[in-house]
Amino acid sequence: MKRLSSERSEILISNLTTLGLTKSEARAYLAVVKLGPSRTTEIAREASLQRTEIYRLMSRLVSMGLVEETLDKPLRYRASNPEINIPSLADRTVKQVGRAAAAAGRIVAKLTLTRSTARPPAETEVRVITGRRNLESQFLDALKSVEKEVWMMAAPEHLVQAKRSTITAFLSTISSKHVKARLITELDDRTIGLLRRQLRFVEIRHCEDVPSHLYGFDDRAVGVGLTTAMARNAGRMSEVLVTHPECVEVFRRFFEAFWDQAVPYEVWNATRNQSPHTLARRTVIWGRERLYRAVADWHLKAKERILDYMPTENGPVRVTRHLGTSFVEARNRGVRLQSLCHISRANLDAVQELCKVSEVRHTDASPLIGISVLDESEAIIQYIQTDTTEEKCPTDIAIYVTDREAVRRLGETFNLFWNYSTPAETRIQELSHNQGKQAIT
Repeated sequence: MKRLSSERSEILISNLTTLGLTKSEARAYLAVVKLGPSRTTEIAREASLQRTEIYRLMSRLVSMGLVEETLDKPLRYRASNPEINIPSLADRTVKQVGRAAAAAGRIVAKLTLTRSTARPPAETEVRVITGRRNLESQFLDALKSVEKEVWMMAAPEHLVQAKRSTITAFLSTISSKHVKARLITELDDRTIGLLRRQLRFVEIRHCEDVPSHLYGFDDRAVGVGLTTAMARNAGRMSEVLVTHPECVEVFRRFFEAFWDQAVPYEVWNATRNQSPHTLARRTVIWGRERLYRAVADWHLKAKERILDYMPTENGPVRVTRHLGTSFVEARNRGVRLQSLCHISRANLDAVQELCKVSEVRHTDASPLIGISVLDESEAIIQYIQTDTTEEKCPTDIAIYVTDREAVRRLGETFNLFWNYSTPAETRIQELSHNQGKQAIT
């Protein structure tokens, strides 16, 4: 009896499973081949299987013509001629695969006819989609229901990795439906070669450092990438798809703010061979911790004033906890600090602390988008994913802007909000008065 190494045995077992055998059937068959005529106890020992299982496996292998029973007592089994039966098994497997493929086509056709195409108008969902193939399939499927506009943000790597058939289907759909399409990406020689075909159908703008993707259909659905474009494993790429109206609106507002700061294709193309300083930088900052690092030196650079619009309840808590010291340093240098925030009983202690170094006013809570402006030179537009007191929140997204005109407009927006807001002292008195009323009641 020829002995096979454990590694060679595993390779043979793997090869046999590709011909349609289960792993247990392959082990049992290989044991019979190695042993020659043998009893069930010997086969079970050689294959490392239970003896009771061997009877079932031998019956199966006999029916496939791979093993023969002897008429000995006790019963023995031996392998049929493999030179004849293995090719025969391969032929049967190929035919079965062909029949399965044909059946799959018929099943898919029937399921497609059976599947409901109605879209419940009031139903909302939050769904995580995994795998590049599934992501592209979901995108094209959702595209069928678009009525007015598709708005998208994608890193260059996403464009390079997208299948040609997906791009063709996308262009065909928006062309036939006459819908508006907008795309923000980082333009360079590589991406512009891919996008030239799309310029007739898609309005494109340039922005640097876009690491992941985002897309929306009208005001009904938004998809947000959970993995960076540099992820090498296509099967692990994922996104979250949201149809909750309030969430879609927040992402839409963020996209519009981003769009206003991005460089139109025509401008980028006209200046692409000039100095990189001819285009003001618009940089995306991903994550709250990175954002705080980016603005950590603002209070040292500031010459005249720093404006902070933080309309969420925990905004003052985060600022006093993580940037309080730098606020004091700026105030000591004569920098004017103006903080516009939502003041409530929950953040009253933080607001009172903030009032020691900054002018503070109250505004109603609004969608989770904040603004910070440094003099007239730099600005941040921040989307706050989760309004927590923590410094770490990787899902926060911000646009860092150094375009003077854009910074000026953001400063004017802040001034407009400021002029129609309530002084902190008035708001704090209102809260104290209301609390006293409740205590008397």
